[in-house]
Amino acid sequence: MVKQQKTPVKQSFVMLCEGKETEINYINRVLFNGYGGKQPVFNRSSTGEKALGKLFDFRGPDTVKRGQGGRTRALIEKALLEAEADTQTLVWCFVDGDTLIKDKIMTPERIARIKRWSNLKVCITTPCIEYWFLLHVHYTTRHFIDCDAVALNKVKGFEKYQKNAPEEIDLLYEEQAWKKAVKHANQLQNHYKVEVVTDPSFNSTNPFTAFHYFIEFLTEQSALS
Repeated sequence: MVKQQKTPVKQSFVMLCEGKETEINYINRVLFNGYGGKQPVFNRSSTGEKALGKLFDFRGPDTVKRGQGGRTRALIEKALLEAEADTQTLVWCFVDGDTLIKDKIMTPERIARIKRWSNLKVCITTPCIEYWFLLHVHYTTRHFIDCDAVALNKVKGFEKYQKNAPEEIDLLYEEQAWKKAVKHANQLQNHYKVEVVTDPSFNSTNPFTAFHYFIEFLTEQSALS
């Protein structure tokens, strides 16, 4: 007797960000809702986000001295709690790599705790999410000392870019542009020979992003009936 395969179903997920502006505007408006009459990258309901996903603007208690990564540490601790509380739900935690490195947040103990939860996806972009936006235009392995060094508003197509308003950049909505960004991110992964991008032990100054994993996840979700 042939065993019937189960029909794939949408995966429930939550998203956690440190702040309420750049990442959240990009996720809420560019990816899911559109802005100023533009078509969003994904149909919100078809990804399952409307019914299953939640977006947290997490700027939780700063438990360490200001300027030493308190907010990011608190974010990761919140992500761990979410993953442990509901193992059937994916937890996407969006983090800037420059903060992880500068404040030495990914200690061996914290890395070990994160690795226990297969439903926790620490989505690191080094130095910051602006590097993911840059990959929409061209591929580069250039090192950036910080987020300001990315200088996105000097890049063709991003001349009007403002850090807290990425939703106003038409290029981010273009299918060929974000598909190019996914391609470039995969090239970067192969270049640095990293097997699992969301592995938090990937903690170096190399320019990098795991955002393409989230885009690929949403694409898979959208394909499910």
